[in-house]
Amino acid sequence: MPEFLQVCKDSGEIDAILLDEFLDLVSRKPDALISIATGQTYASFLRRLASVSLPETLQFTHPDEFLGISPQHPGGMVAELLALCPHLHKAMEQGRFLAVPASGEGHQLADFERMIEDRGGIDLHLLGIGRNGHIAFNEPGTRFLAGYHRTPLAESTRADLAPSFAPQEPPDQAVTAGPRSILAAHRIILCAKGKAKADAIKLMMSGSVSEAVPASLLRRHDNARLLLDPEAASGLEGETEGMQ
Repeated sequence: MPEFLQVCKDSGEIDAILLDEFLDLVSRKPDALISIATGQTYASFLRRLASVSLPETLQFTHPDEFLGISPQHPGGMVAELLALCPHLHKAMEQGRFLAVPASGEGHQLADFERMIEDRGGIDLHLLGIGRNGHIAFNEPGTRFLAGYHRTPLAESTRADLAPSFAPQEPPDQAVTAGPRSILAAHRIILCAKGKAKADAIKLMMSGSVSEAVPASLLRRHDNARLLLDPEAASGLEGETEGMQ
C-alpha cells in the first residue's frame, strides 16, 4: 500500500496520532492555520483536544458550510465544531476562527481565498470522506481546478444529512473549498472510521485519479496522510495495485 496510508488498530489510535501531529505542528508554529472538517469522524478527537492547553495565537477554519447558514445557526458546520471544542469557540470569539462565507457570493469567496493565502495558507487540513468519495462538499464531477465555490449537494449526501435536520428537509446547496484550494494545504490528513466508509475508501484508492472520485486527488499531494480503522480499510485488499 502507498506510504501515506496507515491502517490503525481502532478509532482511539487514530485520535492519538492526530493529536501527536496537531501538537507537533503547534510546537513549531504557534500561529498555524488549521482547517477541521465536521462530522462524527473528528468528534472524539475534538473532545480529546478540549483537555489540552493550546496557544491563543492558533488560527482555525473549516472546509465548508451549508448555503445561507450563519456560524451561530444550529445544525450548521461552524456551530457543530464550536459545540465540540471550547478552543474553537474561544477562537471564534477572538477573531481567530475564519468562517467560510455562507452567502456563496463569488466575490466574497474570492476574498476569503485570498485571505487564506495572505496568511500563508492552511498548515494542516483535517478531512473526512463522503460515501460517494467526496471531500468537503466537492461532489463527484467537481473540477479539480475549482477554488472556493457554491455547489449543489448529491442526493446521497442529503440522505446522510437527513437525520440531523429532521423533520425539515436537509439542505440542497453548500459552499465549499474546491479541490484546488484543498490541495494547497501544506499538510493534509484524511481520516475514515467505520464500515460505512469502506466503499468510499476503496473508490479513492482504486484505479486512476479522477474527478469522478474527488478524494482520489489527495494521492497527488506530496504531504498527505490517510488514517483508517480496520472497518474503513476492509475493502482495500488488492485494490491499490497499478495506481496512477
